[in-house]
Amino acid sequence: MRRISQIGYLGLFLALLACSCGRRPEIIKALNLDETESATLAGPPASVQLMPFVGQAMDPDLTACLAMYKQEKWDSCRASLEDMLATNPARWRVLYLLALVDYESEEYVRSERNLISALRFTGSNKNNRALIYLALGNSLQQQGQNAQSKQHFLTALKLDPTCTHARAGLERLTAHTSVGQ
Repeated sequence: MRRISQIGYLGLFLALLACSCGRRPEIIKALNLDETESATLAGPPASVQLMPFVGQAMDPDLTACLAMYKQEKWDSCRASLEDMLATNPARWRVLYLLALVDYESEEYVRSERNLISALRFTGSNKNNRALIYLALGNSLQQQGQNAQSKQHFLTALKLDPTCTHARAGLERLTAHTSVGQ
């Protein structure tokens, strides 16, 4: 236990994340590290979804928004993120965080729209693109658009074949489909 306090919680978080999904970020439901994952339509452990922000140099406004997100202050976070996008709409991390806020607020169509916008600006980084496709898959699954959701999970797997959370999303879709028949 003494060793854990020496490396700190961030180090522990990163070590757990590295074991999670081929050292790549994923998204869906925000959970604290001590919470367990919901067995419903929730996705991977939430600590994974904030990886695009770990170790990145960020302006103070985005750092403040991230703090609001972690405190579940959805409305304040959304307002600040929208202000940031008004001055520079090509910031994929801002769009991505806004999509997470929308998802948590059960605004799945808005979340989908912001994720699609984030894809336009994220560049060619496969890890970031896989993260966004995974989020899209989960958002569409929440909307009952299972065929499109499946395509996004498959795209995430194509970008990152070791992505266990995209594979789990496909398994949820299969289980949901077989129950409905």
